[in-house]
Amino acid sequence: MKFKGMNRSFSSLSVDLYELTMAQVYVKEGLRGNAVFEVYIRDLSEDRGYAVYAGLAPAIELVKNLRFKQDEIAYLESLKIFKPYFLDYLSNLKFEGKIYSLKEGTIATHTIPILAIEAPLPVAQILESSVLNLITFETLIATKASRIRGVAPDKLLVDFGLRRVHGIEAGYHVARASFIGGFDGTSNLFAGKELGIPVYGTMAHSYILAFGDEVQAFKKYAEEYENIVLLVDTFDTKKGIENAVKVAKEIEKTGKFLRAIRIDSGNLLKETKMARSILDRSGLKDVKIMLSGSLDEYSIQMLLKNGAPADAFGIGTKLGTSADIPYLDTAYKLVEFMGKGVLKTSEKKETLPYLKTLRRFTEKGKTYYLIGKRGEELEGEEMLKEVYNSEKGEIGVSSVEEAKKNFEKEFEALPEIYKKIRKPEKIGVRLTPLLKDEIKRIKREIWKK
Repeated sequence: MKFKGMNRSFSSLSVDLYELTMAQVYVKEGLRGNAVFEVYIRDLSEDRGYAVYAGLAPAIELVKNLRFKQDEIAYLESLKIFKPYFLDYLSNLKFEGKIYSLKEGTIATHTIPILAIEAPLPVAQILESSVLNLITFETLIATKASRIRGVAPDKLLVDFGLRRVHGIEAGYHVARASFIGGFDGTSNLFAGKELGIPVYGTMAHSYILAFGDEVQAFKKYAEEYENIVLLVDTFDTKKGIENAVKVAKEIEKTGKFLRAIRIDSGNLLKETKMARSILDRSGLKDVKIMLSGSLDEYSIQMLLKNGAPADAFGIGTKLGTSADIPYLDTAYKLVEFMGKGVLKTSEKKETLPYLKTLRRFTEKGKTYYLIGKRGEELEGEEMLKEVYNSEKGEIGVSSVEEAKKNFEKEFEALPEIYKKIRKPEKIGVRLTPLLKDEIKRIKREIWKK
């Protein structure tokens, strides 16, 4: 298979072994009827009041391209685990079914289905790890990005994470998810090319060191480009700002203008205030200040609360790894098989049966989701909609720009109690009476066995 937007192929063997061992038994025993698997977040951490749903378009691309190639079949055969009948089954495998999903960029919460796959049991089972990987990671990063946007609503935010995230492919997904979650752009050119995300870049300290002379380095950069942003903290930040001012005055004579300076180290609060003072005294009030260097929502909130006159932030490591909460407790579970609801009763890991219907309401400043059995007549708009059908293709799948706009609309409407970056309230979840009754009925049947 090949992901849209990626420059390399990803094998359909990007699955866990047990998915294929289970699938082989399903095939042997004739368990090929339609199954529904559901992706949901088991729980949110203490400092997350919501999640921003992302990763749908890459997941659909993966599903559409599910194929086992000859060399992959040969490898499976070499393991001496899989029987010829199953290898033949895999050789002809393709996705036939439906995908239901929230719209990308939607504000989600724990427990609710964010995506559901309806397909023959072996096929739906095989997709587990790869689909879960894409949805989990992008949702994790989009949520992190939204928290940064929440504390800096009017600032330019740029993803600088490519060099520190856990893999080249992760860099692409960080750029995509952070853009959906409120960022303005990325330094990642591949993501920019494939997704149409605005790209930003300044210069590194190595550039200054290569010249050995800060003023000369600044001048040569300014001669070459129109969009001029100078990195001022290579040696001494105060002197670097003064050198940037000197070059700005010189290039004004040629019709060019210094757009911004960037500070990447030191006491950012102190140095940002110093920079603003020097720039203003020099008649450069329109020159912006960009900050970078191990930033996240916590440090940015502190800087802005203390009056840091920053205009833009480049955020890398702590965005791309979601450093404070580096994982999301998601699951991909069977909820319906051949029209019958199924559930787990495992302690702290119970599941809810059936393909769902989903609504969202806000009452008295608080938001909650209502989960019901598919087909129930409920007030409000269905939020878990069919987005892909193997016979019809994609149905209203959002572009990355549309997902971003959806997030912005959703985030603006979200009550502030859920946006707090420390110990926020969590969006509530309720079940319909019918679904509650079905859960009781299924549990009684389980206990009789």
